[in-house]
Amino acid sequence: MRTRLVLSAVIALLLIGVLGSGLLSTGAYYSDTETSTGNSFTAGTLDLKVDGKDDPDVVHLVRTDLKPNPAWSHSYGGQWVLKNAGTLPGRFSMQIVNIKNYENTCIEPETGDTTCDVGPDQGELGSIMYGKWLRNQAPWGGWGSVFNPINSAAGMVVTGDILAPGSTVNAYLDLEFDTHPTGDNLAQSDSLELDIVFSLVQEP
Repeated sequence: MRTRLVLSAVIALLLIGVLGSGLLSTGAYYSDTETSTGNSFTAGTLDLKVDGKDDPDVVHLVRTDLKPNPAWSHSYGGQWVLKNAGTLPGRFSMQIVNIKNYENTCIEPETGDTTCDVGPDQGELGSIMYGKWLRNQAPWGGWGSVFNPINSAAGMVVTGDILAPGSTVNAYLDLEFDTHPTGDNLAQSDSLELDIVFSLVQEP
């Protein structure tokens, strides 16, 4: 009988403890809540301008009456001003694509020319001209190797510098038409066409 009383007392005390802890767990505490409002997230931009323009109004070069090794200069190239008009830095690159060589017509001095048909890939001008991409500003220098001949540049990506937001670079394509031991006469009246793809890619 005494054991039952003691056991009952212990159970009663345990119940009181459980109930007491339950009451305490639902009691009030101090608290303070703050809310951060108006949070905003905006994507940055990469916007390449070529001579201040976008496609399809990017300037193109037209050079006529080319001759080997002209006295005043041996370059028939041209310059494009590349600008990062966006808000993020990016690395620019240049790629020469869609090279076409036209024979136009075979005239008498082109002795031995066996590609006198019309259409692309008949002319010889692109096989005797060569070129290179140059930075036409300080610090002077170039990007990539010389394309000799320019026909070999097809599809090759030349990587330039990182352009900070708002900055510009003068990219000059140096095209040279020097004398060769043989073959210059085969290019008389021939023409060369090419496209240039300028890109600006986010720098990791």
